[in-house]
Amino acid sequence: MASASVDQIRTHADKYREYIKENLAKLPVASSVRDILAARTAEDAEPDREITVCLRTRPLLPHELEKDEFASVAVRNPDTYLFKPEFKWTGPVMSTQKFAADFSFGPEDDNAVVYEATAKKVIPLVLGGGVGQLYAYGQTGSGKTYTMTSLE
Repeated sequence: MASASVDQIRTHADKYREYIKENLAKLPVASSVRDILAARTAEDAEPDREITVCLRTRPLLPHELEKDEFASVAVRNPDTYLFKPEFKWTGPVMSTQKFAADFSFGPEDDNAVVYEATAKKVIPLVLGGGVGQLYAYGQTGSGKTYTMTSLE
């Protein structure tokens, strides 16, 4: 199975959109980041961690919406799902890949929510003489600078 080309995706966009819509309905209901944080604080069930892995998905940009592009990533906290358009000799298909993390942030999560789950715990550590680091990784245009400057 090969990745679908841009032309193949555009030609079969309606079929891919329908696949995503059907599969979104099958995914588990997402937990809100604030609910997860409140449960962890209330139960004190989670010891301090050295590393917390978070994923953030940006919304489609205006120029992407103008081209009638569609989102191929869905967040169901704490997991992120990638819908990957592919092409077989029988026609277009789509596969789903799940990525697990401590937190997953979707386009509906604002910077205050990201701050609560990530940077807020690091500040007391650093002010107390410890070492803390926030690391953003991703391709160009994925929102790293937007996220990091918002957390400042």
